[in-house]
Amino acid sequence: INAEYGGSLPPSLTEQCQIYCLSQRMNNVDVGNRNLKFLTGEYDATKIRTYLTPEELTLLDQFRSSLISINGQPLTSDEESFCTDACLCRYLRARDWKLKKAQEMIVATLKWRREMKPHLIKADDVLGELKNEGKMYRNGFDNLDRPIIYMKPAFDNTGMPEREQKLKYLCYVLEKSIKAAETKNRDKVVVLIDFKDANHVSGISNMKISKEVLNILQCHYPERLGLACCFNAPWAFTLFWKLISPFIDQNTKRKIHILGSYKDLAKYINLNCLEKAYGGENTFKWKFEECWNKEDLEYPIESSRSSKEEKKNKRDEKKKRKKKNEDNNKIDELKKEQSMRRRSTTEIVALNNDHSSSGDSGKRRGSLALSTKQTKKSASKPRIKVTSETLKNEERGEMKRGRSSKKSKSSKREKQEASEGSDEFHSFTASE
Repeated sequence: INAEYGGSLPPSLTEQCQIYCLSQRMNNVDVGNRNLKFLTGEYDATKIRTYLTPEELTLLDQFRSSLISINGQPLTSDEESFCTDACLCRYLRARDWKLKKAQEMIVATLKWRREMKPHLIKADDVLGELKNEGKMYRNGFDNLDRPIIYMKPAFDNTGMPEREQKLKYLCYVLEKSIKAAETKNRDKVVVLIDFKDANHVSGISNMKISKEVLNILQCHYPERLGLACCFNAPWAFTLFWKLISPFIDQNTKRKIHILGSYKDLAKYINLNCLEKAYGGENTFKWKFEECWNKEDLEYPIESSRSSKEEKKNKRDEKKKRKKKNEDNNKIDELKKEQSMRRRSTTEIVALNNDHSSSGDSGKRRGSLALSTKQTKKSASKPRIKVTSETLKNEERGEMKRGRSSKKSKSSKREKQEASEGSDEFHSFTASE
């Protein structure tokens, strides 16, 4: 393997290859060569299946077939496009090809993406974080065509209260860097962290943010880190590293290197792509006025089908609410009519009582009997619960009554015509 790569394979990657071959019980050089690109990140993400073993392909297919819905809701078009073969493969690798753990992990990520919507973050949403001298930005590619993210904590201009903005900005830079990686058929990124002139005491005090950042990177962007190089790290960083290292996955730890000088970066990044401040030949310097919306212009947010679906759902809900309000108004009108009818019956009973007190005994008995009959009838009638069903039934009844009235009118006409015809017949026979 070293011979194929000109003897320049880093020791950490050689160790990874040995561990992988032992775990899969594959010790021959041919299999090692086949999987080397898959391990180092130098592979075509669109052809990920060609790097997998038959057992891994079976697991990948099972993983895909299990992703139907989240919390009973079907996957949106954005989520379906997110769950590519390369994406599912990353989650399986992050959980050592254990299907159940990978399923739990991606479900948690999809829920987080529904809430956070990192793919829809724009430069306008993180202006507070962008207004600095370049504390985090993307510039160039390394030797394996992976995008490079520069982090410079010295230029941090927001404190602990801007926690949400910091996390949002991290997601914004990661999403844009992933878009850049896809243009080269890659799915990993390189991170260069320069601690020069950084306030390390404030960094240690912001442990909560650091843990949240690590949680996002490990749980929602697994296997995205190809390489991380830290330099200009003072003594305080050693303490900081001891505090956060328990929260870092072992595979991630192997990819993080603390370098003594900028010269070591030449192993990973071509001098044409490396910035001049770090021993390269790239003269790029981040300026807010020129670069604040550069990522949005280069990789604009595409209008997705899911947003159209959301708009359609909102329109449908509006129509449903309108119809419901109309039904409620009809129900209120029916209730008013019923209350008016009840009021009229009570008024009739009251009038009858007045007549009975001032009139003769016979009339009093008749009116009393009439009032008791009416009250019995009204009491015997069950109260109708007015609902949308009763509205429909009443409409049907009106239609039936209309048809019956038409029939009765037509039958009356027929009878009248028949009677007139019979009179003419009788008069004719008499004259005869």
